[in-house]
Amino acid sequence: MKVQNETRATSVVAQFLAAGHLAILAGTLISMLAIAVADWAVGNGVSLGVLYIFPMMLGGLALRPVAVLTLALVCSVLRTAFDTPGSAAEVDLRFAFATVAYFCAGLFVTALVRNRKLIVQHLADLQQEQELRQGAEQQLKLMVESSSAAILTTDREGRVLAANDSANTMFGLEPPKMLIGQDIRSYLPVLADALQLEMGSQVFKTAVQ
Repeated sequence: MKVQNETRATSVVAQFLAAGHLAILAGTLISMLAIAVADWAVGNGVSLGVLYIFPMMLGGLALRPVAVLTLALVCSVLRTAFDTPGSAAEVDLRFAFATVAYFCAGLFVTALVRNRKLIVQHLADLQQEQELRQGAEQQLKLMVESSSAAILTTDREGRVLAANDSANTMFGLEPPKMLIGQDIRSYLPVLADALQLEMGSQVFKTAVQ
């Protein structure tokens, strides 16, 4: 459930980011002014300060943390200007709590944007590595197939997984009978003991002439 929520949030962030930073900042300013006008219109009997969370989250898509803090202070000033009456201490506490709440809301969206950029970059790196690996494997495959030396690969049971044309020719094999899928020990019995060694994680190298 948590992964699904994060995926949905990232998708929403991507849709907003597609509009561009200028459009996001314009929407932030317009929504903030609209809330201020609405808060002024309803009078000081009701406070609409909670609605400033929306321009804060919108601004967090395009602003850095320092700019998010500045935006939080501006929203807190507007909230205080049209807030319900109260003592000086109460007004100061409202201002402080509102600033913290707005700032945290903006930082939350900023973190989502940063995580999205990291994910996109990570996926791009993985794709590039995969393309490079596939290219290297293709070049190696072409080199092996065109080599005049007999080259083959077996699993730990001695079954041939891959073999070039030179290897098949060396053992006198022609289609449809090929080395792939055959037990190499029936062609090279000298490898029988080598395949039975338990070397763990150590690298085992040998040469047979």
